[in-house]
Amino acid sequence: MLALKKIAITGGLASGKTTVGQILQDHGAYVVSADAIVHSLLLENKDIQKKVISLLGEEVVDSQELNRQKIAKKVFDNLPLLDKLEKILHPQVRVEIKKKYQEASQAENYSSFIAEIPLLFETDAYNDFDKTIAVIADENACIQRFCHNNHHTKEMFINR
Repeated sequence: MLALKKIAITGGLASGKTTVGQILQDHGAYVVSADAIVHSLLLENKDIQKKVISLLGEEVVDSQELNRQKIAKKVFDNLPLLDKLEKILHPQVRVEIKKKYQEASQAENYSSFIAEIPLLFETDAYNDFDKTIAVIADENACIQRFCHNNHHTKEMFINR
């Protein structure tokens, strides 16, 4: 069995990382998203949920689930709090990506393994990959895409 090439996709907010990942998936790659893993952890991982609630308070819970919008509102205006949240989430995201790589490798029917990781260099996760694709786009186009696709504001884009 040959080792599956591990490639990271990174880039700024709303730069088109997911689009590039989709194109590669259409060409036979196994693609995983760090953002999707975070969403899954917040919904399903009880240990992560407890840590996030302990850090951010019960007000980030709605109907017994963590509310990502409330979390975002708290942390993107508070960099020390964001840093603490990332220290809870990022190690587990790396663990999950490694698990996904093992799954893809065992399946033996993918051309490559792609991980979309917005904070690739900030978390030193780049060491886990053979190659990196950096997606770069005009900032105004990113702002428009972010605001249109998510019904967010330019201020929210800047804060993130």
